[in-house]
Amino acid sequence: MSLHNFFVEASSLLRNAVKQYEEGFFDASFYSVRTALELIRIITHFSEQDAPTESDIYKQWRQGGWFPHDSKIRNRLKEAGAVYSEVRDALTPFFDEQDERLEKVQKYIHKQSYKTFYSQNPFRPDVVQSRNKMVDELFVDFITNSIAEIAILRLCVDPFPLLLKDDDVMYKIHFQSMTIPFSDEMLEIIGDENINSYQMTNFYQSHKSNYLDNEDLS
Repeated sequence: MSLHNFFVEASSLLRNAVKQYEEGFFDASFYSVRTALELIRIITHFSEQDAPTESDIYKQWRQGGWFPHDSKIRNRLKEAGAVYSEVRDALTPFFDEQDERLEKVQKYIHKQSYKTFYSQNPFRPDVVQSRNKMVDELFVDFITNSIAEIAILRLCVDPFPLLLKDDDVMYKIHFQSMTIPFSDEMLEIIGDENINSYQMTNFYQSHKSNYLDNEDLS
């Protein structure tokens, strides 16, 4: 349950990002979305441990001292995260596109080029309008796909948000799960192609096979 707090915090950051964007603070909104992603990558890293809250890396994070930067966490996940690596390989196009989006967003966070400034040429309203439209599209694209990435990383912890929607096993799970299934709206955000690719992983199939021989309940 303590790890669940990471998802609660990420949700708050995403809500804040929308408010910040509506108020015109586009660079701060991009930063909030990026931070939400970084938090969930950390919990994905924790979840690879046998006892996450007792692991050294979790205790290191709790103490508030030195902790690996996001780039190192991502490298550790690629190198040592068995589940993450399998899921990322299965959804390579999605993660590659997310990396490209992040590079574009970093330009606004780090103020790289005049187009990322709040004050733009007032004598060229056509340019201002074009840039505003461009950043609108980037924000919607980034936050939507970041929500999808957070959901996919949640599925690296365990597959129950999808298992509980899987027609093959949803009535064969003989216990009342504390986890609730993803909503239809969330499944739409993740996308059918990504869901199908995830469900083909050994991680998902191994969990699913545990219930296939059970009796169907009402």
